[in-house]
Amino acid sequence: MLTDQRTFERGISRGWHWWLGPQCEKTQRCTGGRAASAAPAISLALALLACLGCSPQAPSEQPPAAGSAATTSNVPAAEKPAPFREYWEEHFIKGAKIGHTHTAYFHEQVASERLVRIESQVTMVLTRADQRIEQSLDNVSWETEAGDVRRFRHAMNVGGSQQLTRGTVGGREATLTLVTAGKATTSSIPWPEGTRGESGANDELRRRPLRPGESRTIAMFVPVLNQIAQVSMTARGRESTQLAGNETRELLRVDMQAELPGGIRLPTTVWVDEQGETWKSYMPGLEQTTLRTSAERATANDPQGLKLDIGFAAKAPTNPPLAKAHETKLVRYRIALDGGDPASVFLNAESQRVRRLDDGTAEVTVVALRPDSPRAADMKIVPPTDGDRLPNNWIQSDDPNVVKLAAEAAGDATDPWEIGVRMEQHLRTRWHSLPISSAFATAADAAKTLTGDCTEFAVVLAAMLRARGIPAKTAIGLVYVDSEQAFLYHMWTEAYIADRWLPLDAAWGRGGTSAAYLKIAETNLAGVDPLAAMLPVAQVMGKLRIEVLEQR
Repeated sequence: MLTDQRTFERGISRGWHWWLGPQCEKTQRCTGGRAASAAPAISLALALLACLGCSPQAPSEQPPAAGSAATTSNVPAAEKPAPFREYWEEHFIKGAKIGHTHTAYFHEQVASERLVRIESQVTMVLTRADQRIEQSLDNVSWETEAGDVRRFRHAMNVGGSQQLTRGTVGGREATLTLVTAGKATTSSIPWPEGTRGESGANDELRRRPLRPGESRTIAMFVPVLNQIAQVSMTARGRESTQLAGNETRELLRVDMQAELPGGIRLPTTVWVDEQGETWKSYMPGLEQTTLRTSAERATANDPQGLKLDIGFAAKAPTNPPLAKAHETKLVRYRIALDGGDPASVFLNAESQRVRRLDDGTAEVTVVALRPDSPRAADMKIVPPTDGDRLPNNWIQSDDPNVVKLAAEAAGDATDPWEIGVRMEQHLRTRWHSLPISSAFATAADAAKTLTGDCTEFAVVLAAMLRARGIPAKTAIGLVYVDSEQAFLYHMWTEAYIADRWLPLDAAWGRGGTSAAYLKIAETNLAGVDPLAAMLPVAQVMGKLRIEVLEQR
């Protein structure tokens, strides 16, 4: 069973980051989820690095070394032809090594068409709450020599949990099949002509090197997120650039920006040579760097990397500290976002009013919303849709274990708010403690074991509510942690009760939320990947400063 509240809050203080793996200790019901998470346990930020600015090694005419992780398909290495091109990368956060990537290119005849099969494997080892977490992202893409995608397969693996996506491209549309917890869902997305695969940006730079002052934009598929990004590239000037092993080279700086649906913009910078080969990339926020390197260096362990607890890198400091944060009824904040507009990041909702002060600052007023709270006359409430009511890949409200939990928690209650509060308490008291090892689990998976962190709490509670006919979705943002005197990233649940969306949080089990929550995004997880839903958070990682102006 769970430990006392003080121990729990110490666990929460370790923070979380969906993009960088499973978070907070299960014994302490943390505020962590999994990218950006979530989410599954692979790093979203690193996955985006792999797509937008990773550092390919110069083409190799030699086969990979014996025993190396050269490819990621199920064909035994001994039976595979040698790749005609391959490269290795090592990845760092704030200077600490957290993993590596190996990518290999093969020729393959498919029916009457000669294709290129591109296989990449991202492997990471993170430290979270003094525990070691291993995770991988395996990608395979079949493309023409010109870069037109025919089909692809992506698999996220964390702690024995897998999320698999298979896709085929036909004309201007791609058909995707997402498999989670044994449940397969098929959908389609538009596929504009000329859209490239996950290695599209690197391959574009290599095929047609940019010159200083030149700009270009391509459409590129982002795996895991299963979205099309518009990637702009602008070549600046040549710079002295430090690479792996303290080598320094004069390289061309190229500033990139990936714009995803919903206006989400994620910047990265790469440094390329005259042939368009990328040797280094950098993403701000958590100071994520990728370097081209050798197989030996990429796969070597770095003891310094395991000393970095990834949770602490994601917290947002608060001044002055909140007093009795989770008893607050109203808090007014001034929030500054380096290089961005917080008024466009934080959601304007009934529980949270946002007022823009200037280009980089906003005032956010949060209230502890309950069924009998006064209504804001100027706030339009968005009613629930079928996506808020029905089961999906992540919120399986028809799962037998979920239905049983919902019935046990609700008991003889008939009032929807009372049912929601009972469910909060039921999950909090029933939740078990296990080491961090799983990915962003679905409600069905988490309901079997009653283990996980805030993402599992959020989806299980949402599923339980839907099982009792109460529309529900998840909210993504930050929660204040007393022991850190800072906000850490978090996920909770919202239920449509009394014709309004009311927040509930089974991770804390306080009968609703306080004014110590800041909401950035919301999703019912219908037809989307959790990482895609959490993308807005990627824009604020490591960039927030929060000032408390008033609290009651």
